[in-house]
Amino acid sequence: RVIDALLALMKQHSFDYRDVEEVEVPQSFQSHYIMIAKPRTGLEAKFSMVYIPAATLVQGYIDIDTFTDERIQDTRIQETMDKIRVRPLSLWEVGLDRAESRWPGGSTGHTNRAIRVRLKNGQILSKHIPPDEVLGEPKNPWGFDNIRAKFERNASLVLSQARVAEAVKVWAELENIQD
Repeated sequence: RVIDALLALMKQHSFDYRDVEEVEVPQSFQSHYIMIAKPRTGLEAKFSMVYIPAATLVQGYIDIDTFTDERIQDTRIQETMDKIRVRPLSLWEVGLDRAESRWPGGSTGHTNRAIRVRLKNGQILSKHIPPDEVLGEPKNPWGFDNIRAKFERNASLVLSQARVAEAVKVWAELENIQD
């Protein structure tokens, strides 16, 4: 949700990491994503709610290469991590979110989960992506073109371009294969 919210704000307001003064990212006190403030490996970066928003701001996207040992050394990402503030949500806030999500009509308790971005020009932006609106969820499908692009990128790490194209062709026509 943090990635989707940041990307939406960046698109809507045309800014990047150079324009950012600070980002506040609320997370449950129980979240394992708040445990790693300064990742040393790509694996640790996958679980760092400091690294993930910083990489999103710098790159403007997240992909498999975002989480390599080499990428986490990018000085732009390292400097941007210093702008990320994780705000652990209290037991009360987490409990309220869970309780209110059980009410008919959905939850109103998730408003405290909006990320906040303060730009150097003083502008404060906030965005909340409800869980069911995350890109890739049933109510917000990722779509064939996005899935194909991710597959092609990842498959090209181990297959030739010809084999990737062949795999995409078969996969795209899977419902029509007779044998």
